[in-house]
Amino acid sequence: MTIQDVINDANAGELSQVSATEQDILSYINLGLIELYKRFSLRWEEAIVTMRQDKTVYKLDGTDSNVEISSDINTIAEVYDENGASLPINSETEALSINTPTWNTIQVPYPSEGDKLSVIYTAPPERVTDPTDKLTIPSTLLEALLHYVGYRAHGSINGNIDGENNTHYVRFEKSCDDVTKRGLVTTDDMTNHDIKDKGFV
Repeated sequence: MTIQDVINDANAGELSQVSATEQDILSYINLGLIELYKRFSLRWEEAIVTMRQDKTVYKLDGTDSNVEISSDINTIAEVYDENGASLPINSETEALSINTPTWNTIQVPYPSEGDKLSVIYTAPPERVTDPTDKLTIPSTLLEALLHYVGYRAHGSINGNIDGENNTHYVRFEKSCDDVTKRGLVTTDDMTNHDIKDKGFV
């Protein structure tokens, strides 16, 4: 399914009473995808941190030369050492706990020169910029995405709590709840993968 299919569906339903440009709709779709990726953790990625003995803080934003990372971060889920051991995160009782001062920064209490850490994290969607782009969610979330697009589009016209935008948001929430209750979205749980799958061979 392409983004053009989503635009067509939205124009035939949620946006049938709204005058929105293609650029507007692409913006609403991007915002909806961000919300769905946040709720359902649809994309998992890995960053490799090469520790330096005199450095305890590592930025996971592509600017740190000691970090290999390919995308932005939503949330840090797990951290593993080279032996495949899971390290605690933000634990006040564990001396070796990895801390997260910000959502895209880790602090290592006792860095060991040259050793590597595998940081498993959920990532946001790639931004769609063209109607020919592929839709990067399962079809079971299409209804929720369309409701979110309707919510954003109607909200740009009337933001009142009893307005049409609120109706679409309620439908969005219900659609997400239905997907969750029925187990229609299976996310890739990286926390159960063997360490060889995480880049350490």
